[in-house]
Amino acid sequence: MPLAVVALTTACTHRSSDSSDTATSSAPAGCSSAKHSPGDPLPADFTPIPGTHLALRVPDGMQVDASLPGLVRPKTNTTIVVVDQQQPAGQQPDKTLAKMEDTFRKSAGPGQQGLKLDAPKRTEIAGFPASIVTGTQEAKEGSFRKALAAIAPPDSFVTLTGTAEQKDPLTDQQLLATFCDARWLTERAPAELGFTITPSGDYKEVPSGGSLMFSLRGETGPDVPIFLAAPSQGQSPVPAAERRAFAERRFRGLPGNPQVQTVEDATVAGDPAVEIVGSSPAASNYSMMVFTDTGYILLSGVARNDAPDQTPAFREMAQSLRLQ
Repeated sequence: MPLAVVALTTACTHRSSDSSDTATSSAPAGCSSAKHSPGDPLPADFTPIPGTHLALRVPDGMQVDASLPGLVRPKTNTTIVVVDQQQPAGQQPDKTLAKMEDTFRKSAGPGQQGLKLDAPKRTEIAGFPASIVTGTQEAKEGSFRKALAAIAPPDSFVTLTGTAEQKDPLTDQQLLATFCDARWLTERAPAELGFTITPSGDYKEVPSGGSLMFSLRGETGPDVPIFLAAPSQGQSPVPAAERRAFAERRFRGLPGNPQVQTVEDATVAGDPAVEIVGSSPAASNYSMMVFTDTGYILLSGVARNDAPDQTPAFREMAQSLRLQ
């Protein structure tokens, strides 16, 4: 099962059966808004998502977080995560989306407790073929509403994973509208990094405009283990007493909504950090959140559960962080 699809699928499982809350679980609608072509002029109320080709209209009360990368409502589990992975040129959009939709259908089967998905809906986002699915998930932290989209440009595989707490003011319709109105940038959005990472073992750096990304053997593709280093943006320093809870909340907001298994305090590049290891039903996850005077740097790795353990390599790269 492709990692990008796995992350999207697992993340799309949050939805409560309590119909009195903010949203309802009707089948996802296709994007009925005006079509947007790649490279269209960017309206003033759209914000590029660092390291990706997408710009989104930021919902009220949410802000850009380059460490996801995506959008977050501060001090909540409500996020919109954008994953933009370079793929070999010439991929066939219909096959890519069909594979993703098949994964969605299988994901609600035995062993996926708490996951409920509606039928995927084909549509168009940012001028490219896309598929949208909505769902819910019962997790340790509560019930969540989900909306997910996969977009198939010629040489990328892009996913948007929206997670909303049941009583969050962001409605299902607003969440889907954020996806449907996305605009495609001809170049990846840049970001000021201010740090370096030394790759471990067979990991090599791969293109990523708003972060540092490393993949095993420098390969691209949805099944390849990846390690991502991204700075926060617009984030105030996190008080010492709140760091562990903040790191755990951010970890659970990663694609796939992984569950925390171990949490350890650490020091990286002379700064305090929190290391978390966990997993989702299909992938193993690693995170090191390094707290700085201006916010934090999130170092995260993901690999399929059936792949050899990548935690030692992820930890080595996290410890190699050097601030500039």
